[in-house]
Amino acid sequence: MAMDPTSFRQLTTRRGINYSYFVSTGQSSSPTLLLLHGFPSTAYDWHLQVQFFAKEGYGIIAPDLLGSGKTDKPLDPLLYKQSEMSKDIIDILDAENVEKAIAIGHDWGCALVSRLANYFPERFIAFAFLAVGYMPPSVPFDYEAALAITKQILGYEAYGYWEFFVRDEEADQIIKDHWESFLTLSYPSDPTIWRTHLCPRGGIKAHLLSGDIAPSPSYLTETDKKAISTAILSGGLKGAFNWYRIMLDGITDSDDKQISESRQTITQPVFFGAANRDYVCVPALALARMKEFCPDLTVKEFDLGHWVQLEAPEEVNRELAAWIQGVTKAKL
Repeated sequence: MAMDPTSFRQLTTRRGINYSYFVSTGQSSSPTLLLLHGFPSTAYDWHLQVQFFAKEGYGIIAPDLLGSGKTDKPLDPLLYKQSEMSKDIIDILDAENVEKAIAIGHDWGCALVSRLANYFPERFIAFAFLAVGYMPPSVPFDYEAALAITKQILGYEAYGYWEFFVRDEEADQIIKDHWESFLTLSYPSDPTIWRTHLCPRGGIKAHLLSGDIAPSPSYLTETDKKAISTAILSGGLKGAFNWYRIMLDGITDSDDKQISESRQTITQPVFFGAANRDYVCVPALALARMKEFCPDLTVKEFDLGHWVQLEAPEEVNRELAAWIQGVTKAKL
């Protein structure tokens, strides 16, 4: 098993939050990879990367992020400030005596990687973003404007489902009651279903209540589906919804104001794995900002949907490994 349950550890961070995280000790000559997952996920998202990179001698730390897996799931959105969650991650690195790491994020994990780059650049060798790009703090978030802009550029609202997660008090129970519909929509066999059933306002709730179940994706094994289902159905998503809530309620904008302009540019090497068939996190929307704020940028395009590390692990692992090797050689 790539992620042996006995390799998970528990840590109570300085602010009193309990984290569960996977650890694999690597060779002293190889850097440690910090793997940060997205929504609706856990550290399990990375099991195929763990399997590959552990064999290559890399150290690996993969936490269940706040609100997910076996990590605490508080309901107070203020506990999900990126500045505070960044400190939690540093506490984990400190507990494992990792002075510097390479941070790799996917989905909302990329938001946290972004803030680690802003707040603690001295603790990282390089940063990689999969599907979602670097999120500079200088860009205030206006939900209504984001819907209007994506409608104008893409022809559809890209983030309409956020409203369901944050504003609908029954969202968590509706998802549990229509789990197969949610699972096959979240991890789609055909990525284009997001344009019609996930992205538009009201789309996800209508889809779930209809009971429609999309085809199961070939990239998820029965073991994968069981792991994902067990984690989410046992803990629910109310805590994890706060990753969206802090954006919609302006908490992130307020929190980001403490980041100085000089810290917004990432001077370390940056990798962006663009998912060309991702209809929410459209690569073109991220690339303009990344080219401005990431001067040492490597872009690799994957003809894949959002879940690149699960859909084509061999290709993604190969590209990441080549980039990491280049980064580490340049540091010698």
